Amino acid sequence: MPVICSEWNFRSGPADQGAQRLLVPVVDLPSGLRNSRPAGTATTIGVGAVVDGADEAAVLDDVAVEYAYGDAATVEAVTRWRAAPVKRVPGAWRATVPGDAPAGTFVHLRVTLADGHGAHVAQAMVRAYEVR
Repeated sequence: MPVICSEWNFRSGPADQGAQRLLVPVVDLPSGLRNSRPAGTATTIGVGAVVDGADEAAVLDDVAVEYAYGDAATVEAVTRWRAAPVKRVPGAWRATVPGDAPAGTFVHLRVTLADGHGAHVAQAMVRAYEVR
């Protein structure tokens, strides 16, 4: 089962009382019921966000995705993060994790998202999926 850790930053001031603008990551990972992907196959991941309490998707200005391989079970234990190529496509963002991990390896993901309103979120997913 994946471990997820998130960190939020947002602009705030005396006039910004009440609910704050929090980005909630939406990661569309094409995995099956076993939360796995086949070895030797690149994985394209959809990345986006919603604003907490809003009904529509957030418009993101900046998206970064990193990945790492291994059997770590905590965020602190994951090392050797690598940048995944990210492309903006109409209405969405896509990142591609290469298919070079051997079978039996877990893939960890870290997404960093920002919008034009000063909201920012970083989320790490330990053991996001297993390569089989």
